[in-house]
Amino acid sequence: MNNHSILRTLKPGQRLQTKAADGDPLLAAVAEHAQRFEKAAEKSALEIKALKDANAEQAETLNGMVQELAEIKSFRGHGGGGGNAGPSPVRSFIESDGLKSFLGGQNSTGRIELKNSSVKMLCKAVVNTGRGGVGDQSYTAPNDRDSNNLWGFAVRPLTLMEALRAIPVTSGSYEFTQLDPSYSNAADYQATEGAEKAEGGFPTVDAVATIATIAHWIPVSNQVLADAPSLEVQIDNLLRVGVFQRAENQVLNGVGGTGKIKGIIPQATAFAATADDAQDRIGEAVTALAAAGWAGQPAIIMNPVDWGNITRTRGTSEGTYLLGSPVAPAPPVLWNTPVIQSASVPAGTTVVADLSQMALLDRQQVTVQASREQKFTSNVTILLGEGRLGLAVFSPGAVLKVALVPTT
Repeated sequence: MNNHSILRTLKPGQRLQTKAADGDPLLAAVAEHAQRFEKAAEKSALEIKALKDANAEQAETLNGMVQELAEIKSFRGHGGGGGNAGPSPVRSFIESDGLKSFLGGQNSTGRIELKNSSVKMLCKAVVNTGRGGVGDQSYTAPNDRDSNNLWGFAVRPLTLMEALRAIPVTSGSYEFTQLDPSYSNAADYQATEGAEKAEGGFPTVDAVATIATIAHWIPVSNQVLADAPSLEVQIDNLLRVGVFQRAENQVLNGVGGTGKIKGIIPQATAFAATADDAQDRIGEAVTALAAAGWAGQPAIIMNPVDWGNITRTRGTSEGTYLLGSPVAPAPPVLWNTPVIQSASVPAGTTVVADLSQMALLDRQQVTVQASREQKFTSNVTILLGEGRLGLAVFSPGAVLKVALVPTT
């Protein structure tokens, strides 16, 4: 019996049994060869099974694609094509080289162009509302939202409020004593020993500064406060800034009266300047204030527009800027006196004052409170911003107002 005869007599899965005692090297070699052949056959069977599974999966995918295209074909007339519009999209796909490559073992069909144009008309794009063409399907996508900021509200710097000193008060008014403007310094020589010395007077005026309440409120539903927690912070900031801005305006322009502040400008003394240029007219007032002895904390208070006009002033001969330049603006100082800019100062008017002769009266700092009492049954919360303050101008003579343009 030769080797091939021995292998043919073995049944599948049967191993060649040998005895060590036989000692036949031929039989041992044949047995080893048979074992290797069996292992190779098992490996090949596994590979064949894996290949069949992969082909089945690809066939299933292909079948789904064909069914989808068949559905498109069934609705072909909707695209506007006629009966002789050319090969159907299904046939175009089946006969494509890409599909043949896929069936031949490639990973995908690649890009396949379907010949029938009616398919393009049937495949409507999903687009943002108002952004697509005729026949597209609109979809309103949710917008991103900035919930942490409130835009469109200008917050002006409160430079004057920061420059004035504050005096805490505990009542609704503040009394102080002013020296009457009629006072005259009577100090003089004693003519001779034993002679009567000069006698002076002490005319005074009792002044009262009113503490005013400045407030505003906004009603907000409880639901929106719960749904948008950052909204309360934004309204809080809006209310606070609104009270501060109104307060600075009244500190400058308040006309006084019951429950109202009498501001700096209504208490100022009109200064009769003689120069033509705005900066020179201000300089005259600064000099007059210093000459009168009001030099504790001199300051110039003016509108930002007026300050901008002054900084853009050019010389008449060469046309160069007198104060700084566009790339190196002049600091806010005129005649060695700091300039405080406030939009609450009327344009065309400037205040030159010794700020040590006035003070803010702080009765209650600006606060924001929330209450549901009055609107409890309506689910409405009232957010209230409020501050109580006043102004004391101890020496009206230390405050001058200057018109920047000469009057004819």
